[in-house]
Amino acid sequence: MVTGECFCCNSKVSYPEGVACFKCTVCDTINDLRVEERGSRVPPPLTLARLRAGVQAYRRHPEKHGLLEAMIRESFGQWEVLNFSFASGEEVTDEDPGVQFADVHAAYKIVMGLPTPFIRAMMSGIEQVLRRPGRPLARREDIRYLLIILENPLLQQQSFRQEASYHHHIVKRVAGSLAHLPNSVHESLVRWLAQQGRSGLKRKVQLVHQFIAYRVQKYERAKRRRNEGVSRGLPMTTYSAQSTQRELPAFQRTRSSTNAAAGRGRHTRMRSNTDSRISLSGPESSGGQRRRQEPGGSAFGGDVADARAGLGIANLRIGDTPARFASLGAGQFSEAVRMDQIAGDGVHADQIAGDAVQQEGRTREPSYFVRLQTGDDDGSTGDLQQQQQQQQQTQHQRRARSSSEAPARAARRAGGGVDVDDYFVGADGVFYPRGGRLALHQHDWRLLAAAKAMALLHAANQLQPARARLGVDAFGSAAVDGMDLVADYDAWQARVPGAFAFCGYPILLSLRAKAQIMQVDAARQMDTKLKEAVISALFRSGTRAQPHLKLLVRRHCLAADSLHQLAAHEQDLKKRLRIEFAGEEGVDGGGLTKEWFMLLTRELLNPAYGMFTQDEGRAHWFNPAALETGNQYFLVGVVVGLALYNSTILDLQLPLAVFKKLLRPGAYQSLGVCPQQGASQGLSQGLGQGSSQALALLTPSAQLRAQLSEMLGDVAQFRPQLARGLRQLLQYRGADVEHVFCLTFEAAYDAFGARVAVPLVPGGAHMAVTSHNRVEYVQRYLHWVLTDSVARQFEPFRRGFYYVCGSNALSLFAPEEIELLVHGSGRDWAASDLRAVTDHAGFDSPAGRQLCEWFWALVAEMTAAERRQLLMFVTGSDRMPTPSQLHQFRVKLVLLGNESARLPVAHTCFNQLGLWAYRTKDELGTKLMMAITESEGFGLK
Repeated sequence: MVTGECFCCNSKVSYPEGVACFKCTVCDTINDLRVEERGSRVPPPLTLARLRAGVQAYRRHPEKHGLLEAMIRESFGQWEVLNFSFASGEEVTDEDPGVQFADVHAAYKIVMGLPTPFIRAMMSGIEQVLRRPGRPLARREDIRYLLIILENPLLQQQSFRQEASYHHHIVKRVAGSLAHLPNSVHESLVRWLAQQGRSGLKRKVQLVHQFIAYRVQKYERAKRRRNEGVSRGLPMTTYSAQSTQRELPAFQRTRSSTNAAAGRGRHTRMRSNTDSRISLSGPESSGGQRRRQEPGGSAFGGDVADARAGLGIANLRIGDTPARFASLGAGQFSEAVRMDQIAGDGVHADQIAGDAVQQEGRTREPSYFVRLQTGDDDGSTGDLQQQQQQQQQTQHQRRARSSSEAPARAARRAGGGVDVDDYFVGADGVFYPRGGRLALHQHDWRLLAAAKAMALLHAANQLQPARARLGVDAFGSAAVDGMDLVADYDAWQARVPGAFAFCGYPILLSLRAKAQIMQVDAARQMDTKLKEAVISALFRSGTRAQPHLKLLVRRHCLAADSLHQLAAHEQDLKKRLRIEFAGEEGVDGGGLTKEWFMLLTRELLNPAYGMFTQDEGRAHWFNPAALETGNQYFLVGVVVGLALYNSTILDLQLPLAVFKKLLRPGAYQSLGVCPQQGASQGLSQGLGQGSSQALALLTPSAQLRAQLSEMLGDVAQFRPQLARGLRQLLQYRGADVEHVFCLTFEAAYDAFGARVAVPLVPGGAHMAVTSHNRVEYVQRYLHWVLTDSVARQFEPFRRGFYYVCGSNALSLFAPEEIELLVHGSGRDWAASDLRAVTDHAGFDSPAGRQLCEWFWALVAEMTAAERRQLLMFVTGSDRMPTPSQLHQFRVKLVLLGNESARLPVAHTCFNQLGLWAYRTKDELGTKLMMAITESEGFGLK
């Protein structure tokens, strides 16, 4: 037997050596192992002129519609025709697939204007060629038919449920075929997709989003059915020690035949999550031969009916099933079992996530329905009522045994032992804690193929010019946000071989979903530290462990006190943060923490410290001439990490380059200066947020242009004057660069009023910049600014940041997303934005409603600076959360009483503003402005 992989779903397949093709039982795709010469004449490739001629002939003689229908079906249903259709006449290269896409679009428009039978012929032909292209897809020239199919506008049409299901059935085959191509073919595919521009990429991204949403909706329906079954008291399946006999993955018994012995008929096969043993056809057998289906047909549907009857457990491969099934004999499996009616307290995720769908009011039997026969060929299983009684009796016995064994189990756990009933075996043979959760979608090859296809589109998007690229949020799927992403994150961290997790493809996750995962991960770490502190206090005499990271600081020595105490409590940085200001009464419920972060960052950025520089009021950058030690920058990195860890927005204007360097080590390695190392993994293997893999597909000159453009844009955020000068140098068309710009290979920076020159190359002070070496000069200068000049300051800053935020959740984010989480939304906001997230209490009376309207009218009249002061007074931060965080951000406006002589009161811990019953709008405005401009801490300045 030989083991191979299906080119569509990538399932592992065992088949006899020497066969010409095999059929995968997971996706029903016929895999041809070699190219077979067709005996019949192959029609000519389809062209736009040939299609128009056929349509004109049909309109002249409508009774001969069969000719046009046959032409359309043959053209779209045979690889030999479709792959060479609409050819541009150019040779296939890495940059050009040789397809005239304008003709493809016109051809689809013509077919869609024809009656329904012609459209049906086209779609059935497409399904046919996707099911069996007739050859291995090993070269870039072999996949042009997939590009033509992707341009079909009908694939995005979902007028009714059956239509959507059929179109998604085609999309899954396209995605599967694209996802599992060789890496060399993927490189050409990404280049081809990049040539289609922003609009073409956007259409394909939307198509993949629709397919992912369709699959996610199926899982949501399966989840609802599961919950409904639990609410009705129906038992669910589990991997438990008492129900071992019922945990066999779906398989049926195969009847032996003489053809099997001859190596060209039916062969033993089984189906699991990642492997399948399938029936095969020899070279002389027809792959399309119709097989006889006997009573008691296959639970898998389709052409899997020959995997029935007669095979014992000894024929199962140990590698395909949990190891504890190895000792079981065939005699132990003697009854029909429906997996969703087995007693237990857990859920077998892959069975619940089966392909049970409702069509036309009827429910198709799910693929996880297992019918193990007792020896009768007709598939009879005995009296169903008797079986249900036996199951109920078995369940009662298990509960009784569980109650009687409870004291012994407790004793084993107390003694440090492990009770096997605390764990269950997953479909991959790995033991999981019974309290844990398995993601329902982790073995869905369709979602995996869609995710890989989206990664390819994302790589193609990185090859677009910066202004034409789709935004980071364009690849995030709103449907995925509704999934149990915490369970998905846990499954991803478990690194189960062959399992799919959305977190492995972070481009599919929105910023809101990633922030939710990071918050849960941070809360878990905080709870772990809290438990450690409690245990330490209980069992270690003489020690006093603090459950929180509590900092007592003085306002006039805020930076010194904060950095000193953070250094002293380095081991407690992952505990929940609590702030106390010396000499002030107040309990930190979140407001003091936000105020501490704001005041501390403002003091750290004070030019008097000299740790950061600021040019033209732009973002702050590390000072190359700083006198501070690495420990100070380490603590600054800790502060930034703590803010992200505690979901607090900082008033810290760091440029995007800082977050690129944090998330992408070597982000600014320059070609020819610090050569980039090629990525080892394929473009479809969970391409995260980086662009280095995609840029490696460009020619060296194109890579250099893209890199310089990116670096100049990043430097412009904190040194705009330098970026403008370097751009002018590159854009200068004259040949007298040396005399016009008068530059040498030196960089310079300001060290407290003194100019310090640094040579970019040995002897750079005597090496003039000319029209021939100016590109190298700009490249080296940018590399020095972004990397070499701040290496001493950035490395401890990076260590401090990762000391707090060193979890796997951080790898899900793009640099732009981390920048938003740290800075918040810097955009100006209107009164309507704040009112949309505000709850009102006590304004039910006419006077109260009038006061409320006065307040919002005053907010609308405020300047941008005054609105930031108001937000600072109410929430402890003067920045609005990002749009992805607004669902967690609420403000409360409360009417306190009739003491109108008092100032408004804010509770920053709860984002609450209290107003008194002021008699006039002017009085309210005066009191409100005094409160927001003159307050500090728990009183006035």
